[in-house]
Parts: sequence; structure tokens; C-alpha cells
Amino acid sequence: MATKISVELTDSLYERMQDFARLRQQPVEEAISTLLEQALMADDNEEEIIDFPEQDPAVEREMKAFIKLHPALKERYMGQHVAIYNGQLIDHDQDFAALYSRIEKAYPVEFVWLATVED
Repeated sequence: MATKISVELTDSLYERMQDFARLRQQPVEEAISTLLEQALMADDNEEEIIDFPEQDPAVEREMKAFIKLHPALKERYMGQHVAIYNGQLIDHDQDFAALYSRIEKAYPVEFVWLATVED
């Protein structure tokens, strides 16, 4: 059984959770649940350490591409969510859930950088 709740996160915390979710290849909601479960288990057993995976080369590549593309993305897609794959913008949307759904269908096993275009 699962209970659905609503939690407000700061923008920076949400971005960190998005990164954590991407590394684990999980939706953000599932990654939050995983992280909470691991943290609570670590509280029960102080010797247990939360497992943060090593940075994947694909994550590093797409992050660098996003940074390089950022000035042009700001001009055209400010406030929107973008998807970067193989160093290229492949999709964008105002609605993160819609973008995420399309990317999951089109690239089910590949890493795609999803981010909000901000200053």
C-alpha cells in the first residue's frame, strides 16, 4: 500500500532531487521515496550508508552540453523544461510531466538531461 502526499521543495532542492532521480533512472517521486526510505533505514542502523551512485559519463556529457547551450536556450526557452541528448536539444515543453513522458517513451534506456531553463 502507498499513500500519496504533496510536499513543497525549494527550487534548488528539487533540482538536486531531479539529478538524484536521473542517476538512479527513476521518476522524481520514486527517487524521493527511495531516498527517504534509505535515510530512515540509516537512522535505524547507523552503520548503513546511503548509496549515491558514481557520476555516469553520459550525465557528465549532457550536463556540459546543457551549460554550453544555456545562453541560446535562455533566449528561446526561458522558463521552459528542455531535454538534451547527445549534446543536442531534442525536446522542450512548459509542462515537465508531458516532456518527461515523451522522453521516457522515446528514450527508455538512454540518459537524457532534463532541466528547467533559468538564469
